[in-house]
Amino acid sequence: MTPENEQKLLQSLYDRLFDAITYVPGGNKTASFDRSTTFVQFSKNEALNPSDFKNAQSPMNPNGDQRTAAAFSQMVDQVPNIAADFSQSGKTASGSYKLIVDNANTDNKIDPAQKATYDKAYKFLNQKKELENFDSSKTETIVPTSIAQAYDDNQSAYVTAVSGYRIAQSGYNLDDVADQRKWQAEAPKLQLLVDQTWNKWVREGKQQVEQAQNALRTTINDAVAAAITQAQDAMRDDHWVAPLDLGGQKWILSYALPGGWADSATGATEFSLKSSYLHTSSDSSFTSYGGGASWGAGLWSVGGSFASSEGSVQSHMDANTVEISAKLKTVRIMRPWLNAILFTMKGWWLKGATVNGISNGQLKGNENSVLPLIPTAIVVASDVTIKADFSAQDQSHIEKSVSGSARVGWGPFSVGGSYSHSESHDKLTATYDAGALRIPGMQILAWVSTITPASPPLGERAPQPARARA
Repeated sequence: MTPENEQKLLQSLYDRLFDAITYVPGGNKTASFDRSTTFVQFSKNEALNPSDFKNAQSPMNPNGDQRTAAAFSQMVDQVPNIAADFSQSGKTASGSYKLIVDNANTDNKIDPAQKATYDKAYKFLNQKKELENFDSSKTETIVPTSIAQAYDDNQSAYVTAVSGYRIAQSGYNLDDVADQRKWQAEAPKLQLLVDQTWNKWVREGKQQVEQAQNALRTTINDAVAAAITQAQDAMRDDHWVAPLDLGGQKWILSYALPGGWADSATGATEFSLKSSYLHTSSDSSFTSYGGGASWGAGLWSVGGSFASSEGSVQSHMDANTVEISAKLKTVRIMRPWLNAILFTMKGWWLKGATVNGISNGQLKGNENSVLPLIPTAIVVASDVTIKADFSAQDQSHIEKSVSGSARVGWGPFSVGGSYSHSESHDKLTATYDAGALRIPGMQILAWVSTITPASPPLGERAPQPARARA
């Protein structure tokens, strides 16, 4: 396979993922993620040990395991650099958000009537709840109300159904008569699932929750000071959970939907990609932001880590025909403490920041901003199989992964080596038989982030008298 064909294969995989995540089903149904503000990044050989994330404590599972809740919260807290391939910026979403709300200021006067509407809508969607810590102490945190949680759960099911429909559809070559017939047989049951999840979402409070969300948006500019104070309260030091080990960092709860994502492949969609049928998009972010750069020296990588390619040795793939199959699941990241509407409000500034110093609202020129991206989902792959006419050189890399002697990757997939985000000494080990490389377990294939709206709207101002300062 030539380097150009390797890159085309990667871009086709990337574009398929982006299309599935942002697909609009038509009719009155909405997209799972907004195409204009969503950014997808390939992971780098990020294998997961499911036991590190099972039975995590959350608003739906208050008696769950706090250790696995901490593992997930800390894993998804990283803010990535702006590139098509994932890399850590060194910032955290929670730390950056706390810095923002603690240093936000406004001179706007509060409209009491609008504040009352804002407060009523906020309380309709959010509540305070105490979660028990591992040492039997309690930490107060912000969680959704029951109707807001039902909204999130139903939206998550809809996200799974829509992306599943599109992933399945894009796997067929609809210029081929045989594939047309196969898709015609498959489509009705997938469409039914989309309709069912949408209808359940509507029946169980979608309109009521969105009315409250709209009330927040329409009143926030007349209740800026109150909204800032409310955000500061959500990020108070005593809402952060004490570290579970000596020398660890305090953390604040984020949780996954669906909640049982690490338990099995339930809810996952069958995915396949063949080198004989590759489709790429001309406006893909993959090429605009250096996609494939991590594998410019070849799809195979030996050594290094998920966070860095330092120390890895890369080589090109000799095989000319490749078929990838996997089960994919979109796992949403929920942060009940983060009020994203704050980034859209007017009339406020951030101490030490210029206009749009938090984010300029786009990818270009946003690299050094305070919080340019907020991770909102991960695409988890399981039961990955790579079939190819592997050469002797390819098989030498496979032998290293099968033996477990080194961290081995093939493109964004982890083939063998230690688990990421884990204290376990266990390793991911693939098997190889008759031209098929089979990779058990789970791994992050891609990160999905939302571009933070342009903010703050004002540059830093001189301190004012006590009026309306949040």
